[in-house]
Amino acid sequence: MRAKNVLGTVMQSFVALGLVTVLWALVGYTLAFGPDKGRLIGGLDFAGLAGVGAKPSVFAPTVPATAYMMFQLMFAIITPALIAGAFAERMRFSGYLVFIGLWSLVVYAPVAHWVWGGGFLGTAASTPSTSPEVRWYTRTRGPRPWPQRSGQA
Repeated sequence: MRAKNVLGTVMQSFVALGLVTVLWALVGYTLAFGPDKGRLIGGLDFAGLAGVGAKPSVFAPTVPATAYMMFQLMFAIITPALIAGAFAERMRFSGYLVFIGLWSLVVYAPVAHWVWGGGFLGTAASTPSTSPEVRWYTRTRGPRPWPQRSGQA
C-alpha cells in the first residue's frame, strides 16, 4: 500500500469519527434505540439526544443512558471506518462523506435497532426464554440442564 493511500485511509477514518458522531447524536441513536415503531425502526423521541441523561435506559438498566449511547456510538464509528479501508483511494472524498452519512442512517441505525433496539432480529436472540421455540421445547420436554464440566459435582 502506498503512503498516499495510508494517509487517505487515516483521514477518512478520522472524518468518519466526526461525521458519524454528529449524525448519531442528532438522529442515529434515536433511530436505533428510540421507542420501537413496528419492530423495524426506533422513534424520534431521542432526536438530538433529548431525554438521554444520567437515568439508565431500558437496554442497560445499570448504566447511565449517556454512557450507553457513547458505547453504541463506538460501534457506529468503527463500522464505517472499517469500510474506509476497502475504498483506499478508489472514491472521491465528497462521495465518501455522502456514502458514510447515508450508510450510517439508512443501513447501520435500522440494523442496530433490529438486533439490539427491540427489533425483530434481537427479540428471540436476546431473550431466549421468551422465544416461541424455547417455550415449546420447555413445555414438551422440560428445561434442559446445563452441561457439567469434568470434575464438577
